[in-house]
Amino acid sequence: MAVWVCAACERKVPERISVCLCGARRDFNVSVPAAAEPRRVAPPARRAVVPRRVGDLTFLSTMTVEIWAYVVATVLVLTAGLVTAAISKPERIPALLGYTEPVH
Repeated sequence: MAVWVCAACERKVPERISVCLCGARRDFNVSVPAAAEPRRVAPPARRAVVPRRVGDLTFLSTMTVEIWAYVVATVLVLTAGLVTAAISKPERIPALLGYTEPVH
């Protein structure tokens, strides 16, 4: 995106806007220097990736107590739901808005 630099506050303002936030107006008579070479930013440091063997469960020892509690609670709720769904018998659905099923 092309920008111009405000002479009053040195804020970068998009070219489509002619008034800076500080109230200064863009001076169109000022010569704009050629675009400077872009700054090179170093990429963020990356952690070393250690390959894991199949079945390596070392990540379990780094989990906090809160995460363990969420995992256990989720497993218990899912298990209770599946058991309830398997054991319960469907109830007859009551007539809605006076509709009754035809008798055969």
